[in-house]
Amino acid sequence: GEYKNMRLKPWSFSFNLIAAGSFIGRDIFLDGNTFSSSHSVNIKHLVAYYGVGLTLRYKNFVVDLMEIETTKQFDLQKETHGVGTVIISYLF
Repeated sequence: GEYKNMRLKPWSFSFNLIAAGSFIGRDIFLDGNTFSSSHSVNIKHLVAYYGVGLTLRYKNFVVDLMEIETTKQFDLQKETHGVGTVIISYLF
């Protein structure tokens, strides 16, 4: 197709912004046992995710670096939660 006929430069990079949200009805890990009394915390039903990323490509090799933070998921949570990710891919 037309994509294969395009002449791509060997190197490319891009910056990425990430934003998403979730509504949590019930989280068994925070709400506790569904059918009997157990330990639990007061959860936040709306949770946001936000982050930044960088994608580097050399020919068919791609490296994605991402850092994503999550807003607090329950009332007594002291800090937000972050996750760093590295993905290495080969395009064929």
